[in-house]
Amino acid sequence: MNGRASGQPIAALPARTHHGRTTTDEINARVEEVGRLLALRRTRTQIHQEATKRWGCHWQTVNRYVRRARENAMRALGRTKEDCISQAIAFNHLVMQSDAEWRDKLAAHRDNNELLGLYPPKIARLKGSGPGGAVEITNRTVIVESPIDPEEVTGPTRAQDQVAAVRRAG
Repeated sequence: MNGRASGQPIAALPARTHHGRTTTDEINARVEEVGRLLALRRTRTQIHQEATKRWGCHWQTVNRYVRRARENAMRALGRTKEDCISQAIAFNHLVMQSDAEWRDKLAAHRDNNELLGLYPPKIARLKGSGPGGAVEITNRTVIVESPIDPEEVTGPTRAQDQVAAVRRAG
């Protein structure tokens, strides 16, 4: 499924042989390795599992490696994140306007919606055994380009009218 035999490590770097702080060379090598794993479409979970076991580091450290690897990839492209998003939206628009199959068009449409942040935030609920109970984690992206004009927004009365019409028809 993930392109490797079960039990085979995904990291090709040897484990640290010294104790203490990680050297700059080791960090750079780890960031490069994480970049290769991202290029192979490994999930963040797969990278976390292998890296924490292999390098004995905290998962937040792995997150920093992932962030640096993504920054290096963007730098290597010579473009900003906004440029990449714009190009992806333009490509998806071409797919939607082409003679592609409906599945490809739907995938392009969903990809654009995701890139534009049109979906509600993703919420994961973790069951906790501590005194706080369940923990809620949200991933929110908010982009405000211009102030909202109250004249353009349909108010709650419009929504209530639509719900009432559905109830009457049902």
